[in-house]
Amino acid sequence: MSTSKATQLLASEVQTRGDLLRREGYLVRKQLGAKPPPCASMKDLLEKLDAGLTRFADTGLRDDELPVNTWHWTDNMPHSEEVLARLVSACVNQRSVQIQYVGMQRGDAGHWLRIVPLSLDKMGDQWRLAAQDLEKEGAVRTYVLARILAAEHDDQPIPRKFVRASPGDSQKREAVRLNPGLTDVQRRVLARELRIKDGYVTLPARCWHEFMIRFADGQRSDNIAWPPLLSS
Repeated sequence: MSTSKATQLLASEVQTRGDLLRREGYLVRKQLGAKPPPCASMKDLLEKLDAGLTRFADTGLRDDELPVNTWHWTDNMPHSEEVLARLVSACVNQRSVQIQYVGMQRGDAGHWLRIVPLSLDKMGDQWRLAAQDLEKEGAVRTYVLARILAAEHDDQPIPRKFVRASPGDSQKREAVRLNPGLTDVQRRVLARELRIKDGYVTLPARCWHEFMIRFADGQRSDNIAWPPLLSS
């Protein structure tokens, strides 16, 4: 951008946002006591960073001003782009598809399922496919994308009585107790971090089980081969 163009843009912004900005010679400064708009708040900044929006155009901060690192524990892609393309196509066109999926049940070597994809869900660092299992009366399940080995077009008709579920998820609200061994300060910061309101946590229903395993004393089934890694 040329210097003259940038100067024109700054002048226009000062004129438009006189409640927020003021000119001091060649400089543009914030008005004393002015509150930044929501789009310039620290909450908005963190939400953008959390969504992976780290460019200067998104944050207004250069890499040398605010270095941002994102670490991924997992590779979320299915075993080929063709698999993902078929899943996306089935979801967009509201059609059924057959997938070969490897679950974490002991001895699972991959099995085929007939499903109707509903949505892509991101849970923590992991992408999943929410879908209805046609072999289990349309029950809604979630499937980790990286564990889908194959996807094939499904030529079988969807049952007449099939009712497509909502792509969203119902909210589950349950009472929780903080560990009595926590200090008062620990209790305060964790209550805020885990969004505990008046002793309750509210989450989408399909997130609840793993939330309890990660932060509470929820138990996995003995039939699940977990954890996958063992310390040496």
